[in-house]
Amino acid sequence: MKLRKTIVLLLAACLMFPLPAAADSDPDVTITIGEATGEPGDTVSVPVSIGEPAEPVYAFGLYLSYPDDRLEVAGIENGLAEIANEDWNAEDGWIGIAWVDETLASPVAGEGVLFTIKFTIRANAPAGTAEIGLHADPGNTSFAGIDGQPLDVAVEEGSVLIELPPPAEDNAPVTDKTGTSSNAPLNIPVRIGGNGTDILTIFLHRTVAPDGTYRDRVEIGQQDTERVADQLRQSGDSYAVLYVPSDWKSVSELIVVLPRNAANVLAQAGIGLELNLQEARLLIPAGSLQNANEDIQLRLAPAHEIPEYDGIVVSRPLSVETNLQGKEFLLILPLVGREFSIDAMTGLGVHAGFKDGTAQRLVGEIVSYDDNGSYGLLVTADQSGLFAVVIRAPYLAGPYMNGYPDDTFRPDQNVTRAELATALLRTILSTYSLPSATAEGFEDVEESDWAFEAIARIAAAGLMGGYGDGSFRPDQDVTRAELAVVIARIVSVPPGAAPSFTDIDGHWAQGSIVWVAQAGIFRGYGDGSFRPEGKLTRAELVVVLNRLLGIPAASGQAPQWSDVSDSHWAYDAIQSATAESQS
Repeated sequence: MKLRKTIVLLLAACLMFPLPAAADSDPDVTITIGEATGEPGDTVSVPVSIGEPAEPVYAFGLYLSYPDDRLEVAGIENGLAEIANEDWNAEDGWIGIAWVDETLASPVAGEGVLFTIKFTIRANAPAGTAEIGLHADPGNTSFAGIDGQPLDVAVEEGSVLIELPPPAEDNAPVTDKTGTSSNAPLNIPVRIGGNGTDILTIFLHRTVAPDGTYRDRVEIGQQDTERVADQLRQSGDSYAVLYVPSDWKSVSELIVVLPRNAANVLAQAGIGLELNLQEARLLIPAGSLQNANEDIQLRLAPAHEIPEYDGIVVSRPLSVETNLQGKEFLLILPLVGREFSIDAMTGLGVHAGFKDGTAQRLVGEIVSYDDNGSYGLLVTADQSGLFAVVIRAPYLAGPYMNGYPDDTFRPDQNVTRAELATALLRTILSTYSLPSATAEGFEDVEESDWAFEAIARIAAAGLMGGYGDGSFRPDQDVTRAELAVVIARIVSVPPGAAPSFTDIDGHWAQGSIVWVAQAGIFRGYGDGSFRPEGKLTRAELVVVLNRLLGIPAASGQAPQWSDVSDSHWAYDAIQSATAESQS
């Protein structure tokens, strides 16, 4: 008995004052926690096994963690070690177990099930994976040999997969034991993975609304998030992807909850969250998950129309609600149901009607949507709203540029800001349904000015603005960079490599210049330059606007202007923009 007490004291010393484990050596003991599957109300068995130890084990003490909001410890079953009731205790998500070979004649010397933990799955437990943790650090887990010296331990953790009975048919109402259909909640498997790989499965909770549509809800727990983050960190993926089965014909809303602690786990690993549906992909970057002070909630729901919008809508509107207000998210809406040429793709955008009552036409990039070769339009937003893919209307207004009374067009003459506003009013505002906001006037633009209406309407549409001193400077010449910025606000970029120019690095409009050049709307020069500070000429303006609006070249016509011969580089474009407009 004295020797047994000595071993107990040595084990206690191991737990209180652990010795450092030997580096780069095989463990003396390997502990494996098993897995189990059950439904709420079930009692399941999770075995805790030991591999053949390097030397017989005469005593051990360990602590295991478990989610006590999902699981309740119902008892311990003996295995190689006989655990008395007074040798274990479960409280606040931890279970502590201590064992000593009292006779010193029955140590654990071989492999097998050390003991089994009986867990009862709580009745209200959500579907998903409840992980059982055992940390191998000596402060939580210690095994001792006959001399009381601690043994090195390695651990393989386990889990309990909680699930409810699946529906009798895919997404169909569940049937009871009598075969009668009911509106009981369903639990549908949902995959979480990375770049083409699945990591684990959780469950989406589906209920039936009074109107017969489905309401889906899924929550991603912290333990599941930690497991996903660990694997994605190793693979270098930047998003954890939640693949959600959906059908907007029958689903009226999807709610995804990411608890605050789980959001911070992803953010600290530099990993964002993507919701991947057939109807949309919503991506929350890691930076937007960072420092979450409340659970993140995302709600997606289909809509039937966009209020007070008279443009051409080419996708079903989608409502996106999030409590991440002011933090950026990415939305990819699929381009399905019709084919778009590369040129037509530049006319696509997303109409966003925000919750605060404002609206905006978002432009973005045409990207691959799925593995079937479909495309989607990727845009960025930072507030909740209603989103739908829209496309500009065909240009049907005819000529939009005039010449001068002396039969000249003056193709090399610079374009002023007032002239640009007028051209944009005649072209863009007649084809693009742009939201209009109340714009303050400019101190140097009077109602009596010839371009007053054009300047006011173009400013209200957000295409051109004024200067910090409250002026518009209508007579100031426009640069090529300034036109690039205007055009970049309304065109989306089709697939393809971004062009490069020799003279735009570090320029304030570099992003816009590359954007419109990749869209094929505004091009550079043969020497590889763009000349961003070059003054925009009338010939350059009509070439850019004709490309933007898809106006075909008016070839084969007799010259209209005395200073634009049929050998002029912009002859066809000028003819198209000015046909029948000669004064």
